[in-house]
Amino acid sequence: MIDFKKIEDIVAGDNDYLHEMLMVYLDEGHKMLQDLEAALFNNDASGLRLIVHSQAASASLLHTYDLQDSLEYCRDLVLTHGGSVEQKKIALQKSQALFEDIRKQIRVYLEQV
Repeated sequence: MIDFKKIEDIVAGDNDYLHEMLMVYLDEGHKMLQDLEAALFNNDASGLRLIVHSQAASASLLHTYDLQDSLEYCRDLVLTHGGSVEQKKIALQKSQALFEDIRKQIRVYLEQV
């Protein structure tokens, strides 16, 4: 569950900035999922490390640790043994589902502010 109170405290009542920040996260999240799919199925460990690293700050801010764990699993899947196509599909679907849940939470929140 996203900690919107923490984010509100950070933006100190600037709802325009809050809205912009969350929309950027959503836009970047869609790109991240595309990059994740490409990196996973191309066994691109460097790309996966970059995705995990770039999402770490967002995970800390938004409390999206489940998504972060899923991304780390994708990275580790490739780093340890490449993973089967089926394992990669399942890992990707989990990350996509977690992001979709985050997207829904943010959309509902933005409708209220």
